[in-house]
Amino acid sequence: MTKEEVLAMEAGEKLDSLVLKTFWWDLVKHDVERATEFFMEWCKFHPSTNISAAWQVLKKLREEYWCIEIKIADGCSVVMELLRTPPIRVEVNAGTPFERLPEIICKAALLAKLEAEK
Repeated sequence: MTKEEVLAMEAGEKLDSLVLKTFWWDLVKHDVERATEFFMEWCKFHPSTNISAAWQVLKKLREEYWCIEIKIADGCSVVMELLRTPPIRVEVNAGTPFERLPEIICKAALLAKLEAEK
């Protein structure tokens, strides 16, 4: 997936599924029982629209040693940096509602992973 494709995604099920696959699938893919239990919980987990779930994405990134900076002023900006990569910045226009912060967190996390894979 490209940067442009990630940025073009809307908050919702497709973005949530991509976050799940990117950050958690390796933990459960070899254990059917654990995977089933995890996916049942995931049905309640919407990180692109729920700030509590988005914090779980940030927690997962911290476990992978990402440095995370969130700036909220006229708009939302999330910067994630891995020591071996340049900062990855996702910004939204000034005046964007705070409610979009979970979506921006998810997109920044996915872009950080894409950059790290290069």
